[in-house]
Amino acid sequence: MELVAGNLLRLPLFILNDTLAERDIEQPDLFIDITLDQDLIDELCVNPDVDNNACLYLDDYQLEAINSAYHGLLQESHAAQLQISHGPLVAAMLTTDDERVFVSPHMDFMPTFDLGLEDEE
Repeated sequence: MELVAGNLLRLPLFILNDTLAERDIEQPDLFIDITLDQDLIDELCVNPDVDNNACLYLDDYQLEAINSAYHGLLQESHAAQLQISHGPLVAAMLTTDDERVFVSPHMDFMPTFDLGLEDEE
């Protein structure tokens, strides 16, 4: 993924329950869309040590309910965070006021950058 302000980071979210390990990655309950800004990009470039994680609380994100059972959640209060672990790997977590938790799988996150070094002919 190229880290450019304005790019969209889109991650699938699954309800955290006993069936999580059996879920199809192609059929999430929700999607979380996070528009990258420069501060978030700076934080995402951290690659924590093997035994550490970095947690970024998100103020600006959008949810899309894929599973109709969670359409009402879009109107409820919730909080989201990104977790970055060594790799770097990135995952999202969403918690609701009624204590439901949704998680994304950990995704490889090797950022790429446009350094503007292309040959100009």
